[in-house]
Amino acid sequence: MEKVFFLLSIVYAVFRVHSPDSLSKLDFNVQVSMIGNPCLYPTYGKLLKSHNCQVNARLQYEDIVVATNVSEELVRECVENVERMGGRGVVIVQDKAKVIMNGYDDYEENGSGNIRAFVLGIEKKVFRKYLEEVSDVWVSYRYDLLQSSYPFVEFKFSGNFTRDLGLVRSFMRFNEKVHVLWESVTFLLVYDEIDSGLPEDCVVAPSGTMFCKKGDSGVTGKQILENYSIILSVYNHKKTNKSSESFLDFLVNVFLSCDYNAKCTLDYARSRHKDFKTNPEILDLYTVSEKSQGSITVNSVQIPWPSYLDTAFCLSFFDPPQYCQKCSQGCLFSDLQSKNCSIWCNNQNCGYSNLNCLEKSGCFSFMLNDGHCNSLCENDPDCEDDGLYIKFFVYSVLSCCIIIFVV
Repeated sequence: MEKVFFLLSIVYAVFRVHSPDSLSKLDFNVQVSMIGNPCLYPTYGKLLKSHNCQVNARLQYEDIVVATNVSEELVRECVENVERMGGRGVVIVQDKAKVIMNGYDDYEENGSGNIRAFVLGIEKKVFRKYLEEVSDVWVSYRYDLLQSSYPFVEFKFSGNFTRDLGLVRSFMRFNEKVHVLWESVTFLLVYDEIDSGLPEDCVVAPSGTMFCKKGDSGVTGKQILENYSIILSVYNHKKTNKSSESFLDFLVNVFLSCDYNAKCTLDYARSRHKDFKTNPEILDLYTVSEKSQGSITVNSVQIPWPSYLDTAFCLSFFDPPQYCQKCSQGCLFSDLQSKNCSIWCNNQNCGYSNLNCLEKSGCFSFMLNDGHCNSLCENDPDCEDDGLYIKFFVYSVLSCCIIIFVV
């Protein structure tokens, strides 16, 4: 079955309704898909509702298809069809929020990175309450990032060798592009809070803390924890070095060769580092409890799109280095961080200078003459039509009253 993975609703997904006024002050939660365009630069468009994602005519580029009644196995086909017909993005109406899934191996195997449209999910109850009966709804969207002087990266192991191998390979390609400072990277293991605390799924650290991991495909949680205790001990040994390449190479070989065999992992660690010993306190130092199946974060913001890791990393700088690729020739990163419109950034690739080129005093150009009278827009033709209608209505009523009075 083809699967499209969604993340849980998070504050970094900024989905705003700009028109009509009645919806503009609401905060809409959306689920972010790990396929397609992450929209690290903002985009905008008009929602176009489609039952079963039936799109048979050419779309306008600003059209964002809201697909209802689409089964999970047909989501990818729906997105590809919308993109082929010229649409900008897809919002999938779902029965409920999806659990977090970050299988970079799945991502790379199904080629999801080739999709250029963005893909979001919204709960059916929210859609029915606010959007189902409203037409000509204009929205903007971006996956927001946090800036710092130098971004810190967290690599969170899932505990699954296959999935983590995909994560490592993605990180290696990312590292080849940006050469991230080794001291700014932290490797962690995601552990599970299991109520039963079964012996075959848990280990007790010297501190007395019990760490547990759910077993997977015949492998116990204890075996997973034992292997990653060795892996994290190697990382702890290597983290004072200036280069990450040898540790990443060690990870690839372990994930390909050892099949959760702790003796194999330990022997390989000792072959790389003489007198190597596992740090008994390692799980206290490098574990985190969260609902995740492995991830890479930049400044604590999850980046589930392997091919966009370097872009996300660069956009997380206050002042990005020279090697960071610009969205457009002549558009400076400082232009994007300002609240002014830069003519060099006024294009789709740069999000129209973070939408600043489309906005004046809270009114965006796409809100004008869209069928709704928007209070933020002066000289909105829709408001003039409303005024004419009111004048005509009052004139008609007064005329009728005069005629009746005369008669």
